[in-house]
Amino acid sequence: MSHLCFSQLLTGRTAVVLDGATGTHLQEAGMAHAGCPEAWVLDHPDVLRKLQLAYMQAGSEVIYAFTFGANRYKLSQTKFAGAQDPAAVIDINRRLSEISIQVRDTFENQNPDRTIYVAGDLAPTGLFLQPAGDLSFNDLVDAYRQQVLGQLAAGVDLFVIETMMDLAQTRAAILAVRSLCDHPILASMTVTENGRTLSGNPPLSCLLTCAGMGVAAFGLNCSFGPEKLNQLIVPLLSVSTIPLFLKPNAGLPQLVEGRT
Repeated sequence: MSHLCFSQLLTGRTAVVLDGATGTHLQEAGMAHAGCPEAWVLDHPDVLRKLQLAYMQAGSEVIYAFTFGANRYKLSQTKFAGAQDPAAVIDINRRLSEISIQVRDTFENQNPDRTIYVAGDLAPTGLFLQPAGDLSFNDLVDAYRQQVLGQLAAGVDLFVIETMMDLAQTRAAILAVRSLCDHPILASMTVTENGRTLSGNPPLSCLLTCAGMGVAAFGLNCSFGPEKLNQLIVPLLSVSTIPLFLKPNAGLPQLVEGRT
């Protein structure tokens, strides 16, 4: 399967269906609230396979690899033993991506009329860039490059940069992908109650910056439920030169007995 086909899909369709929630379903299947989610999935790959198969059967055309927290900074925070070993970080991104690719391949073999794309997932580190924090821009690009190398080795079709709360960190992730390949990129920001990212970026600025860097589509994810998130994306329709997308929460998160 060529990733170039996905670019053609975006220009030839009025809508493309993404997958849905993952973490909440994995917790329901037994994944602990603490610990390293990525390591848990490697130990329980059939749980992710079953979930992603269900999304494909429900009509999803793009499946996100479970690499959301597989950057070296997040892995360190979740006590993953190989977090500071570049080879280990590359390897865990490859292995996680291969789970989604394998279930996709099985599904397509059984459903030859369907085409499914697997997106390598890049997400926040949980840290702040200098001068607000200690993280340097070049180090962040390097961290995302490690993820991209592993995901490319597995054979992902495109990349999604999601739940980003800082435009500068989004730029770092885009640069990391572009330094290694020309796969399509979906860039998605998360905003706070004031309609801006945590670092103060309004959606329009994020859209224009990401579009200028050549992403295939721009969107908003998490943040709020569908109605409120839709109110933030609609004003961008008249100015955007690229497709827009939403991946909202199913309402606002609630903490119940210590679990989100």
